Amino acid sequence: MNDIRMFMIKQGLEAEMLGMRLTRKAPPCFSIIRDEFGIKVVKRNKRAAYLIFCERFGFEPKAEGLRAGESP
Repeated sequence: MNDIRMFMIKQGLEAEMLGMRLTRKAPPCFSIIRDEFGIKVVKRNKRAAYLIFCERFGFEPKAEGLRAGESP
């Protein structure tokens, strides 16, 4: 069950980097990883928080999905 939750958080992080949300009522995924896992999230550098999350939980980060002007 925990694996499914981690996968959905990863998917939510990817969607939020593109400017979308998976659900309207739940907290944003970046809030979840900040509160539960202690990963610091700065609004302008969400990509770094995403990469830290993927590295910590063994996911392969998605290479695409960067908007113009964002740095890895």
